[in-house]
Amino acid sequence: MSKVQVDKVVNLSDDGAPQLTYGAELPVGYGLTGAGGLNITGVVTAASAVFSGNVTIGGTLTYEDVTNIDVVGVSTFAGRMNVNSSALFNEGLRVTAGVTTISGTSTFSDDVTFTGAAANLTWDKSTDDLIFNDNAKAIFGTSSSGLEIYHDGSHSRINSTDGAEGRLIISGRDGSADAIGLQLNAEDSKEAIICKVDSSVDIYYNASKKFETTNDGTVTTGIGTFTGNVNIAHGTGQAHYQITQTSGNTVKFGIVSGSDIELSGSSNNSMIFKTNNSERIRIDGSGAILQGKTATKGSTGENVPTFCNETASDNPNVLEIANNGTNGNSYSALVLSRSDATSVNGHTAVDSGDQIGELCFIGADGADRFNTAAAIKTFANSNFSANNCPAYLSFFTNAGSASATERLRITSSGTVNIGGQTTQTAHSLSVNKSDGNCIQVGNTSGSSAGSHDAQIVASDGTNFNNLKLGGHETKVFANVSGGTGYAETWRFDSSGNLACKLAGKGIDFSAQTASSTATTAGELLDHYEYGTWTPTIEGQSSAGTATYPQRRGDYTKIGNRVFVNCYISYNSGSGSGNLLVAGLPFNVKNVSACDHVGGIMMSNITINNADDVCSVVAYTGNNLTKVFFYTTRSGTTYTTLSYDDSGEIIFSLSYNTK
Repeated sequence: MSKVQVDKVVNLSDDGAPQLTYGAELPVGYGLTGAGGLNITGVVTAASAVFSGNVTIGGTLTYEDVTNIDVVGVSTFAGRMNVNSSALFNEGLRVTAGVTTISGTSTFSDDVTFTGAAANLTWDKSTDDLIFNDNAKAIFGTSSSGLEIYHDGSHSRINSTDGAEGRLIISGRDGSADAIGLQLNAEDSKEAIICKVDSSVDIYYNASKKFETTNDGTVTTGIGTFTGNVNIAHGTGQAHYQITQTSGNTVKFGIVSGSDIELSGSSNNSMIFKTNNSERIRIDGSGAILQGKTATKGSTGENVPTFCNETASDNPNVLEIANNGTNGNSYSALVLSRSDATSVNGHTAVDSGDQIGELCFIGADGADRFNTAAAIKTFANSNFSANNCPAYLSFFTNAGSASATERLRITSSGTVNIGGQTTQTAHSLSVNKSDGNCIQVGNTSGSSAGSHDAQIVASDGTNFNNLKLGGHETKVFANVSGGTGYAETWRFDSSGNLACKLAGKGIDFSAQTASSTATTAGELLDHYEYGTWTPTIEGQSSAGTATYPQRRGDYTKIGNRVFVNCYISYNSGSGSGNLLVAGLPFNVKNVSACDHVGGIMMSNITINNADDVCSVVAYTGNNLTKVFFYTTRSGTTYTTLSYDDSGEIIFSLSYNTK
């Protein structure tokens, strides 16, 4: 060791290292060395210092009049390092923590890398590129409407920062004749979008322009395909979609006048509507509507229809007009109208004889298909006037010629004329035929008698009267007064008989001159029948029984009068009291003094005091169904015959039932 001058040495440690409490001054050209290190707590002033290991400075390291600092290894600064002039980092500068503030100009002669938490930013000197690694963002602006540019590993993005509400404005002007302000290319040489200053916006596909904005709207080149709704708005004016050919022909669809909707073409060509790529409806250049065909064809006397529906199918071609509802107007209607006006929506009155409408049936004849096979036509019966439109309806058929002939007419007054006299109005139904008149009414259903009923009906809308014509009989039905309702009244049966089918009804003779005492009911022949009845011998006090070797009763009823005959032979009778025969077929009329007598012949019947008897009669009276036997005597009253246990009686009499 050379010369060391120490004013005071204290606290000599065990290892021999001195502690210089008041510092040390070393002459120029001398220094301190030590393998164990040098720990200086005060201020160190040195012309030069060489440290082979780490140097830790607790305070501030001040370089006065030093132009260069050459740091071979790593310099660690716990606090701030201020460089008032410039710093040259030949091996690079790395700041691992804290803030580096450079107030002057910094020049980096090599690559510079800024290390982030998840992504780095690098200046690549060799390529002159400032490289933002994936997800390292360049952020412009510190407000809520900032802008960020970055690449996320798959896509390049330009976004507004989170919460940004401002616009993203890209503007420019290249000074060319087109004054392009913005151009986006899909590739270097292929335009994608070009925005021109104060002019159009053009959109390209594969460098070919497909869409352009104009002063009037937009121009689309090629096919436009829309997967959602297409809304065309034009305020309160026209708003429409228009297709224009290079020839100038246009097709227009939209609102073209007020609120009207228009689909139109400028050329005199057809307008075609398709579904499933097949034509369904066509409007030709003349305005005719064609469904199922592409050209019109003459019809009804070579008239060309303005609407035509035609198919080629094994199924019927059906035109349906339907309505669903519950009120009086919920009906469907097919209206054929005419006026004598010369323009649409006119109402000039039609004249007498004018044909108003026609429903025509035509079948192809091999040469054409405009000859009428059958038709229904309406004609004005006289000149029309306000609320006065008399017309008749005519029905035509074709017997085998080029035209149809009128067969039936319903006149304006409602009469029906079949045959030649089509104008008569005197009769509700008129049938005329040159080879003889014939009206046939029939029903082909059923096979048994009476099952082929056909009817001729007369009605006032409430009451009905009809003549029913059966296979072998004719029936008359009527709404009969008195509450019996609609019922059969008379019948001509298959045997040729006329039968009254209502009880209490019959042949009315009220039209003849009646006697002064007759009533309307008394002039009605309402019943006729004949048959048999069974006479029985009885006693008035005790009916008893008897044995009948033979007995028979016959009757005929005409109206209210019954005529009876009786033969009875009996024995072994057990009755008592007066003798009588019971079993008359109808009761006698139930009024007082309604007495009836008839002639009688008896055998083996005992008659008391026979010598005084003038006659014996059979008697019946008020409401009875039995016959008594009385004797008449001179100068005295008639008396009854007493019961006899055997005998033979024959009598005839008639009586009233009502």
